[in-house]
Amino acid sequence: MIPEAEVSLDNDGTAKAMRLIERLEENDDVQNVYSNLAIPEDFEDSE
Repeated sequence: MIPEAEVSLDNDGTAKAMRLIERLEENDDVQNVYSNLAIPEDFEDSE
């Protein structure tokens, strides 16, 4: 799926969204996870 509009967040917001997506993907009941998050090329998760 390709989003029609993407959402850009600051580094903190992007990190939170990525953690949420990872947790959703780990759940056995979840089959697919889609996002319209635009992840910047210079993004580095500080964890």
